[in-house]
Amino acid sequence: MRQRHHVLLSAALVVICTIPALVQTPAIDAAQLFKDLETLSAGDMEGRLTGTPGAAKARAYIQRRFKEAGLQPIGDSYERPFTYRGRGDSGDRSGINIVGVVRGTREPGRFIVLTAHFDHLGVRNGEIFNGANDNASGVATLLAVASRVSASRPAHSVVFAALDAFTKMRFASPGCS
Repeated sequence: MRQRHHVLLSAALVVICTIPALVQTPAIDAAQLFKDLETLSAGDMEGRLTGTPGAAKARAYIQRRFKEAGLQPIGDSYERPFTYRGRGDSGDRSGINIVGVVRGTREPGRFIVLTAHFDHLGVRNGEIFNGANDNASGVATLLAVASRVSASRPAHSVVFAALDAFTKMRFASPGCS
């Protein structure tokens, strides 16, 4: 019984001594997260359909936030263009992913990759599909985590990728129609 009390007392001391360290750890900036969500799902983003002015505006915003968070581009630019062909497409289409990295302090050649897609359905029959839940919220979270990881200087490199054309390719994939 006495040994059990020592274990409980030791556990309580560990928790009590750890609380100040937890309180001092920088947290996710909730206000910025919601601002990112509101911005990405706003009407002037026109639903962020790949290849539209709204998607270009979203890309510019994400690049600015990557830079503010302290992410470095891989190469000369955050933009990583690609081509794809969805079901029913007669030709190739273009998309542009936005990719940044926080270099690791001990193992910069080892990578953890976090992604979220920023594209959505755009405008259909005059109605804007803002996509707050698909996937402006995911990108807002990606940006918040990027800021936090950049500030903490991780041991391994962390790549953050905001993906374009996910919605088009998802609905164009066999079995997903």
